Amino acid sequence: MSIIPALVSTKIVSNPFKGFFKHFNSHGDNALELLGREATLQTNLSNDKIGMAEMNIDGNPIKIYVKLLNNYEELKSGSNVLIINQSDDKKIYFVEPY
Repeated sequence: MSIIPALVSTKIVSNPFKGFFKHFNSHGDNALELLGREATLQTNLSNDKIGMAEMNIDGNPIKIYVKLLNNYEELKSGSNVLIINQSDDKKIYFVEPY
């Protein structure tokens, strides 16, 4: 029985906030194109292991999972790498030394 007055009061109280929420981006952020960018390794990386790299885009640090594209020697943490390709599930990026 009290659901109708609750709905009416909620509508009255939330109506002033309608303009505030209208300015939010309803489509979300645009996807970033990471292929061809330079990143810095955060972990050591060898042929069969997955590591982590960090890059700055517009001042924002972005961390990604990386794996070596070809059979290179082990890369140490702090090395610069170039992002070459992306896995099919789009979770891992393939890199090579820069």
